Amino acid sequence: MSPPLFALTGLTLVLLTAVATVPELLRANEPRVNLPPAKETRAPWVVVRSGGGRWFLNGSPIEAGALVANLNTAPPGGTVRFLASSALATGEVSRSLAWLRRQSRQPVLLELAQNPR
Repeated sequence: MSPPLFALTGLTLVLLTAVATVPELLRANEPRVNLPPAKETRAPWVVVRSGGGRWFLNGSPIEAGALVANLNTAPPGGTVRFLASSALATGEVSRSLAWLRRQSRQPVLLELAQNPR
């Protein structure tokens, strides 16, 4: 086997191995940041934004104005957890989270849905 043919065979094997690992790298789990649980004096409120733009507070549909009123009058010592629909674009999730943070006196955390495996 001549040196150029040997080098070409080695390069082909390296490239094929690299291409074969791409699907596995894309399938890898995303890193998660585990924050220590906050000391809450009340149960956290869960706010959901549906793909159609509707708001839900602890599972009940609610208008945006009523949601603002609830967030402004909430007793201190709790958090608001925001769960966005997977149908929303990333930009819409970001705008909704920023809006919630401006309206709420409590900290608003982005809650990520867990995929069952």
